[in-house]
Amino acid sequence: TGTLQVVLNVLVRGMEVGDAVSRPRFHHQWSPNTLEIEPGMTDTWNGLGVDVWMRKLHHAVGPARSTAVVRAVTRGADGVVRGASDSRKGGVAVGQ
Repeated sequence: TGTLQVVLNVLVRGMEVGDAVSRPRFHHQWSPNTLEIEPGMTDTWNGLGVDVWMRKLHHAVGPARSTAVVRAVTRGADGVVRGASDSRKGGVAVGQ
């Protein structure tokens, strides 16, 4: 879910790769059957946050215990390659 959220933030929302990687995310899997939301998630729809909408739809919602670490690279229309390493893992590649 982390990778998908970063890709959608870049391609659909038009975010820069660094902003997309560092943005708060959510995660859900089969067990536990809970939507985990990172602190700082402020996305809203019709004035209500993601957590409120999910509770209205009878989903269990809780704080994220841990989330995927994402690293991403993009090439802009200008041909410049930009990369981002997730601050959730120190913001640098392993070994640096």
